[in-house]
Amino acid sequence: MSSDRDIWLCAGQSNMAMPVSQTADADVAEELASAVDVRIRRNGTWTDITPANVQTMPAVPFFFAAELCALQNKPIAVVVAAKGGTGIEAWLPREAFPDTVRGRTLGPVADDPAASQAAEEDEVKFLPYGQHRLARWGLGRALPEALFRTVVEPLVGIPIDGILWYQGESNADTLEIAREYRTWLEALIETYRASWGDPKLPFAVVQLPEYRPDSHDGRAAWKLLQEAQASAVESTTGTALVATTGLGDLGDIHPKQKCDVGRRAAQVACALQNTKNNERPER
Repeated sequence: MSSDRDIWLCAGQSNMAMPVSQTADADVAEELASAVDVRIRRNGTWTDITPANVQTMPAVPFFFAAELCALQNKPIAVVVAAKGGTGIEAWLPREAFPDTVRGRTLGPVADDPAASQAAEEDEVKFLPYGQHRLARWGLGRALPEALFRTVVEPLVGIPIDGILWYQGESNADTLEIAREYRTWLEALIETYRASWGDPKLPFAVVQLPEYRPDSHDGRAAWKLLQEAQASAVESTTGTALVATTGLGDLGDIHPKQKCDVGRRAAQVACALQNTKNNERPER
């Protein structure tokens, strides 16, 4: 990887993984791909983005990298670590779990043979979210700490310049879980910075956009999750919130407007990098 190419880690769940072809912005992607120098790593393989392959690429990471490329006038690379339907607990090592009721409960779940078997069966036979086998433990589509160990840790040798985090939908299932999300996100930011050995590593959080769950408690939990994301950013230096107001879909948890999400995220990321490079005082 050329030293003049900034590298960002783009992590999260299905809205981070959604391909360009499934978005409302698919028609602009090919022309954009021909105008920028973007490289994406997913599933262990680096790919140079071209008009011929861009439709299969994850949309938010591509549009994010393309906008960064334009803003900074340099090539950009992104490493994608995303899996649909996964909770934040899957992306943290258990030693970093917060000292909360849920944090104390989930450590042992990772060692529960029944939960491990359920996870394996979920991988073999895909079931609708909420009907999947791990839902019995209040989990998304991965065991606690599993994705940190299998996906994130192997990436630590890659010298990244920042992190873009787009996750939270699977932790907005209940009021209890949503209330704790701030603590989990703060722990994740600290853990990832420690993993890469940079306590000031820029960290941008995509705030969940508008959505209207069916139940009253579901709507309240969604709002709590959004507030928790904002609170975690406010309490942590070197971070910023990517506002997605106007980009959601009240009837679809997977909104199609991903180009503007990527562009807004790139503008936030660029500002974070500039702040770090200028060594401005921490707030």
